[in-house]
Amino acid sequence: MRELTQLGKVQSAPMFGEHGLFVDDLMFALVTHDEMLHLKVDHEKRAALKTAEMKFHGKRPCHQVPLAVMEDAGALLEWTEGSVAAAGRAKPAKAKSKSRR
Repeated sequence: MRELTQLGKVQSAPMFGEHGLFVDDLMFALVTHDEMLHLKVDHEKRAALKTAEMKFHGKRPCHQVPLAVMEDAGALLEWTEGSVAAAGRAKPAKAKSKSRR
């Protein structure tokens, strides 16, 4: 996973028993409890990743990275760069305002 440092400052944060990976405050990946890497995808990446037979992770817009990609530093960097771009294109969630009564 050292290859990911080329993306910038990569940070992790625990999330419900898993770990989110962030670069520039954008969550681009998830490391699940079984230590599998799942990359965030969007409509631009989804079709390409389906051809790579990536497994979808629950209801989240993340797909498991195939072992062949994990073992190829160049491919892993390319895929994670795409994931960071997808995270940047995603609209931030709006906070719900609480009405005070």
